[in-house]
Amino acid sequence: MLTKKNKTVPDLLQSLEVAAPCPASWESMKGDERVRHCLQCNKNVYNISKMTDAEANEFLSRVGQNACVMFYRRADGNIILDNCPIGLRRLRAQYRRVAAAVGTIIAFTFGFLSKVYAQESGAGTHRTDRALSDRKIGKVKAPDPLWLRTYKERIESTLIEVVPKEIDPGK
Repeated sequence: MLTKKNKTVPDLLQSLEVAAPCPASWESMKGDERVRHCLQCNKNVYNISKMTDAEANEFLSRVGQNACVMFYRRADGNIILDNCPIGLRRLRAQYRRVAAAVGTIIAFTFGFLSKVYAQESGAGTHRTDRALSDRKIGKVKAPDPLWLRTYKERIESTLIEVVPKEIDPGK
């Protein structure tokens, strides 16, 4: 239900008040962003914040006090409308911050739970057992000089093939 402090058309919008707030949430109602249907009171609820100044004033002067409305009011008392980018920008930024915080909490929760699950299930223990069984203890053996020599020769032969020994400035 609506009450109006002043019945002149320019002041209809800013003097708008909700006489009896509905307990139903906007999200639970079916419809679009401008009009939704409330199943509790069986009425259409109009989102004034999705209208421009002219649309909202025309709507309020047409329907009078018989409409159910939903709107956002700034701290200074002004109603946020669709053509008020500053108020909506702040509202959207607030929703983004809340969504980011909720997403972060969910990510940390799943990360923590997956680590706990991995520790409880014993994942990765077979690798540790295998590594311990392959362990060898003893004195370090020097590399075989023949192997080292053949490895050095292979590197030198590759360098000879890639880099020419002489560079002819005439060509």
